[in-house]
Amino acid sequence: MPAHPPSPPTTGLLLTGGGARAAYQVGVLEAIADIRASAGQQQGGNPFPVITGTSAGAINAAALASGRAAEQFAGMVAGLGGPADVLADGQLPAAPVVRTVRAPRDGVLAAMDTRALGLAVVALGGGRAHADDVVDPRVGLAQVLPLGTLLRAGDPLLQVHAASADAASVASQAVLAAITLADVAPAPGPVVIERL
Repeated sequence: MPAHPPSPPTTGLLLTGGGARAAYQVGVLEAIADIRASAGQQQGGNPFPVITGTSAGAINAAALASGRAAEQFAGMVAGLGGPADVLADGQLPAAPVVRTVRAPRDGVLAAMDTRALGLAVVALGGGRAHADDVVDPRVGLAQVLPLGTLLRAGDPLLQVHAASADAASVASQAVLAAITLADVAPAPGPVVIERL
């Protein structure tokens, strides 16, 4: 018999990187705060006992932990030359072309070449290849499915937001080349790959 009863499960929050994704994270965090408020729970603070993040997600994670997520994000946007009132407006301009990339066959979404996806976004104009390149905030990838998703041929994989139909076609082909569909789900990898 163990000396201590097992602890109840803990819910944590992981916020991943990516500039546009960080903007969406702020909206989700604000929605969580609104839901908590409507349920009569404490305003502010961090509802998650465990929180972590990578890249821009780490900035949001730290801000959430301090109770100042929205303000920290707005400061980051303004510091990078964006609108100081990003939280008041909060809407990115819409891309003129939105194309759904669909699964070419039945299978399980087994892998994604994230570098190739990132380069597809850069090619769309959503990132910089050179320091003086202008970023088009209308373009990018959205509604990307998680690994392990079971798909039928024709199911949506993600959306490409592009400035032109030609750019959307090129990006769609890059996306299809960057994903791997398998007949069966791959075995889960280790939770911790390496300790440094």
